[in-house]
Amino acid sequence: MTSPSGEALAPHIDIAVHDGEVVITQQRPALVSSLAGMPVAPALALIPTLLPICGQAQSLAAQRAVAAARGQAEVAAQPWREQAFAAAWRLAIDWPELLGEAHRMDILGRVHRAPDERARAAALGLAIPGLDAVQNLDQLLHWVRTNDCVAARVARLALDVDHPEFAVHCLNGDALAALAGESLAVEDFDAQDPGDRPLEVGPLAMARDPLVAELQAELAAGVPARVLAQILDTRVICRGLDSTAGAGEPETHTWSAADGVGMGRAITSRGPVFHRVCLDGGADAAVVDWRVLAPTDWHFAAGGPVAMALPQMASNEAMKLLVTSYDPCAPWSLHAGEGGSLA
Repeated sequence: MTSPSGEALAPHIDIAVHDGEVVITQQRPALVSSLAGMPVAPALALIPTLLPICGQAQSLAAQRAVAAARGQAEVAAQPWREQAFAAAWRLAIDWPELLGEAHRMDILGRVHRAPDERARAAALGLAIPGLDAVQNLDQLLHWVRTNDCVAARVARLALDVDHPEFAVHCLNGDALAALAGESLAVEDFDAQDPGDRPLEVGPLAMARDPLVAELQAELAAGVPARVLAQILDTRVICRGLDSTAGAGEPETHTWSAADGVGMGRAITSRGPVFHRVCLDGGADAAVVDWRVLAPTDWHFAAGGPVAMALPQMASNEAMKLLVTSYDPCAPWSLHAGEGGSLA
């Protein structure tokens, strides 16, 4: 959920740009620390309340972490429904706001009211008409130029605004899981500073649609590639919802770090979320420690890609596009001092 013009309500991300320096303050406290000392069952029940954005995925990652800590089998794969809701929100709320248009509640309503997953896929697909037939990058760019849907117009905006190139590491799969495991295990772990390099973990890095590899090769890790990857990932979600399309389920795993310590991953529309839990090992196991690392933590860290790229943006519009392209999972505000001003 993003809000370029909303009031600073917690959880909230405040981004300040002044004289080429960027300060990002996240009112996203480590609420899961309050679970320490609780029995496992009630702690698991609280996860979707403490972490309501992508709550189903958060719960699944939490369940997998607990299963790994207990040495149990991995929890079954997640459904695509929550990802469909997140993609619909982007198309109905976030992107119309970026375009200065009214919210498209018709899009959101159709997806939420759908009676089953196949109908939900069809409802979401109506927001990206004709995209399912696109087979290569040229066809994708033609679709962007000739379609009048919200997604295509946002993509045209991203392609038309000047965005300088900047280096971002796209990391997913086992490599990202290994890095997440290392970060989560650090004694003084800080979710708002999980690494020392700008890291991309969202749809562009996940590359769940075959065309994303072409985007990475031709457009690198810039705003246009990121927006187009989000659009392509929407059709991946549609195919996942519709089992007749033959799409596989999102990649998911659990890892056991040691006795009583486990890590679980689940996929959101923004990228993978990781939970690491440490249990006391007793018959009625209680939580000793609980940590979470989400895509927004990677992207909006002090040394993350948003902080690294914002000073290179040439205009207010480019700054807003950059932040929106990383799809933060909380409302956000953007302010600039000397060298730029934002309404």
